Amino acid sequence: MTNDKIQMTNKLIKSQSLNYLLIKRFIWVLSFGFWISILILPANAAQVSSTDLLNKPDLYNGKIVIFEGEAVGDILENWINVNDGNNAIGIFVREKIALDEISYLGDYKKVGDKLKITGQFNKACAEHGGDLDIHAEHLEVTALGHPINHPFDLSKLYSLLILLGVTVFVYIIKTILHKKK
Repeated sequence: MTNDKIQMTNKLIKSQSLNYLLIKRFIWVLSFGFWISILILPANAAQVSSTDLLNKPDLYNGKIVIFEGEAVGDILENWINVNDGNNAIGIFVREKIALDEISYLGDYKKVGDKLKITGQFNKACAEHGGDLDIHAEHLEVTALGHPINHPFDLSKLYSLLILLGVTVFVYIIKTILHKKK
């Protein structure tokens, strides 16, 4: 009976040490995740789309948000527009020097730099005449833009020439028929 008690005690010790290791690993993983989330993710920031901001402005008003999209249009003093593929949102950047990091602004000839903006969303900004905007606290270029090559399409030229020919032909026929009357 003593051997049975010893074996049971050994099994109990092994199971308790295994449980201890699992609990220790679980706590380590939780604490690692906690610190990563604190160090990497901005506090209380929600990743949002322009559709979220436009459809539910009261939900995000005055809160810190993360907004990503393409820099488009022109830089106007401390303002830039960022389009996430659905809509463009005006971004106010207090430090104009941060805008100097932007290489390409999207338009017909260029794809703009991809930006990640962290800042305070304002449904109706008192500082900017009631505009819906984001006051950027952090601006990061996540991907550089590039020029777009629009090759000339000869089929469009051929279509133009055919339509021009048909128009001239109709004009000549109309003129001839009008003179006969």
